[in-house]
Amino acid sequence: MAFERVQYDQQEIRSREYEREFVGGATPADLDLDLVRTVGEKVKLMPGASPEKVLQYLDLAKYGASGLLLRRAALLLFAQDVNRWHPRCEVRIIRAAATSLGEGRDHIVQQKELVRRNILKLLSAVWDELRPHLAVRRWTGGRLFAETLIYPEGACVEGLINAVAHRDYSIEGRGIEVLLLEDRMEIKSPGELLSTTTVDQLKRLTGVHQSRNPYVARVLRELGYMRELGEGIPSIFRAMEERDLTPPDISSESGTFALKLFHRSVFSAKDQLWLESYRNFNPSRAEEKVLLLGRDGHLISPIEIRQTLKISDTADYAELVRSMSRKGLIYSVRPADVLKMTGATGRERREIGRFALRPLGELEHFFGELVKALQRVRTTTKFARYQQAQIRTYLSPRNPYGKTDIELLQSLRYLGLIDQQGLPTERLTSLCKTGESKG
Repeated sequence: MAFERVQYDQQEIRSREYEREFVGGATPADLDLDLVRTVGEKVKLMPGASPEKVLQYLDLAKYGASGLLLRRAALLLFAQDVNRWHPRCEVRIIRAAATSLGEGRDHIVQQKELVRRNILKLLSAVWDELRPHLAVRRWTGGRLFAETLIYPEGACVEGLINAVAHRDYSIEGRGIEVLLLEDRMEIKSPGELLSTTTVDQLKRLTGVHQSRNPYVARVLRELGYMRELGEGIPSIFRAMEERDLTPPDISSESGTFALKLFHRSVFSAKDQLWLESYRNFNPSRAEEKVLLLGRDGHLISPIEIRQTLKISDTADYAELVRSMSRKGLIYSVRPADVLKMTGATGRERREIGRFALRPLGELEHFFGELVKALQRVRTTTKFARYQQAQIRTYLSPRNPYGKTDIELLQSLRYLGLIDQQGLPTERLTSLCKTGESKG
């Protein structure tokens, strides 16, 4: 065997044994016993269970000839002074105004923060330090500003949990690092993947799992920090996909496992410019993908919608089509009865383009009619039936928002102008004020 392979195998053996070893000289007095009791309550042991009972239940301790023996995992999880038992049970947060840290004169770091705790306190403490660096305030209309995160919170938190739970604690000279760069966030933890797992398997989201620290992982799972083993990486990929960000990158080399989250949209600059013109119509992310399908006059088929959005449930598909229709975004170019007359099978009919995007100029004209009608029929309560009829009289016959009273209310709700109780939203109030000031 190659010498490097022998070294790798020996390190893997050490890493697997590290947390399960019993530590001489360690006693329950070295632990945060209140934290141990709290964990005992959360895992629903018998009321008033002693810390010793909790530790034994979690298989973190056992009685020997000299008394209660503690595993390293118990100290990593609960130690009052974790630095006494592990010099790098920590997370270092590094911010740099560049796409890399560079070296020498190019090593430009704006800020460094070090968080050192036992594992159970480390997770929340790191997120408290990290979150402000990821938060941005965006204008949402009127005087409203909403705080959003550059990266999905679920992906960030899951990445931190994954690093803390699965790092190689036998490597005591390095801790976990979180790099905040201009175009990405990197979470780097000591220790490569175990030999039973590959990067390719993780990227294919097969759910493969192998825990280096089963005792630590069990406690985190019992407390709800972790889901079932193998769910962490897929959930990170899903969170990024739901925000339309490029997929994460995973690497395992040179004694380090790294997860990279990129602040880069899957949509091109041209796509984003196209979608920006539809902001008035409150499109969801799923609807934005359909809007891209129908660009340049392309007729959209039901099967294209299902495949693009990975929709398998008929009810979800029907709701999406209803929402886009009520917003006026799409209209049917081939009625259902015409499709039946083609003689095509069910699947063939689903492959026929049957929806078109309403021309943007026409859509804006119809929306403008709706806003003017709402300005004339002002209300701070639910729209009464006579008010609904009144609004519809101000709309042209081809306006998609006012075919019936029910469809009018649905359009207002989907457009974000009334809430689920039928009351005017802040957005409607803002639009009405804007119209008055222009008048």
